[in-house]
Amino acid sequence: MASSELIWRSATRVHEWLHGDFPDRLLAVAREAGVMGRADRMEASTLTSTRPRKLKESDVAAALAAERAADRGSVHLSAWGSEPRPWSAFITLFPVDEGTGRVAGISIINLHPPAADWAGERASAALMRAFRAAHSPDDTEFAEIHPWEHLRRLRDGAHRDPLVNSPMLTGATWAAFLGPAHLAEFDLDRLRPVAATAWRHEWVDGDRGLFLFAGPDVGAMETAEGEAEIARLTEALRGALRSP
Repeated sequence: MASSELIWRSATRVHEWLHGDFPDRLLAVAREAGVMGRADRMEASTLTSTRPRKLKESDVAAALAAERAADRGSVHLSAWGSEPRPWSAFITLFPVDEGTGRVAGISIINLHPPAADWAGERASAALMRAFRAAHSPDDTEFAEIHPWEHLRRLRDGAHRDPLVNSPMLTGATWAAFLGPAHLAEFDLDRLRPVAATAWRHEWVDGDRGLFLFAGPDVGAMETAEGEAEIARLTEALRGALRSP
């Protein structure tokens, strides 16, 4: 059964997103691309108060800014909208631990636009451009786009043994970005020839970041050919991991 929605996941264990610029830029890129619009409903909570509070704001970026400014220690925001098509967003931002210099958890932003809107090479190319514009080695550890229900099935199959960890890189997806902390999991001498076998790849900022695309059409990832390519690339990436 084809997926009804995509997941655009962005995640980090090492970047300051709670008070940094990245969430605003991601939301702006996503809105400009038509991935999301104004919200019909929003809720927020924190680690210490998990009961959601309903928010009256319809602008996700403005609501997120208000939640971050409240300085409650963490931010958990959920939003649902119907323009330009039905979408949802789930944002979890943690503070950086002053002792370790790392995020006290994993900050994650999940965007879910309808899959049908982005199927086909022309629409997928526009989504690639947005993905490329949103992420850089200075603000993203990991990001991916893939048909959501299909990715959940992959995690019971080809991705059952995660390449890095379950909330982040489990295996190859239609689009992926690996920042410095994720690239550190790989032997770069082995990773470079593997990346070159992907449909499209791009090293950025002096090899501090890597974009990988498995095909020209996100909607084709659930075909037999698409699944075979995802499985092939996943195992090739596994072979490029650093030895434990």
